[in-house]
Amino acid sequence: MIWPFKRKKKAPAVMITWERDSSDEAYRLLQKKYPILDRHFELTEQLRNTYTPSSDTAVEKGIRICRDMIAISDRASAAWLDQERSRKSALEVLGHEPSGPAMLPNHAGYRQLAIILEKRGELEEAITVAKQAQRQGWNGDWEKRIARCQARIAKRDAKP
Repeated sequence: MIWPFKRKKKAPAVMITWERDSSDEAYRLLQKKYPILDRHFELTEQLRNTYTPSSDTAVEKGIRICRDMIAISDRASAAWLDQERSRKSALEVLGHEPSGPAMLPNHAGYRQLAIILEKRGELEEAITVAKQAQRQGWNGDWEKRIARCQARIAKRDAKP
């Protein structure tokens, strides 16, 4: 079909320009590799694809994956924060205003392990896991989980 009119090219809504030297520096900052983060996200994907509460075998595999994730969580958090600092530096080099402070995301391994332990009634260990995640700075509802587990422990211990 032939259009009866010619379309006008629209100018881009936002145009960003920068000097070649600054873009090279920003590119260098963004190209840093973090193998520990690759491993962290690989384990997250394995957990997502493996764990299901309806299968005892899948639950045990899920726990093993969660524990593997937790074993590298301190190095993963350090790498995540370093990556965020590099990203902010790259934005500054390009003349952009960086966003707020660097924060860690949710940690699927800590979260899922705490849920499994809580459902199994292993409340003390669930509290330990939640406190460790909270200490490392991973985002999550750790305070609520700890309070809920403590309340369940108090209720359990109050029964004669």
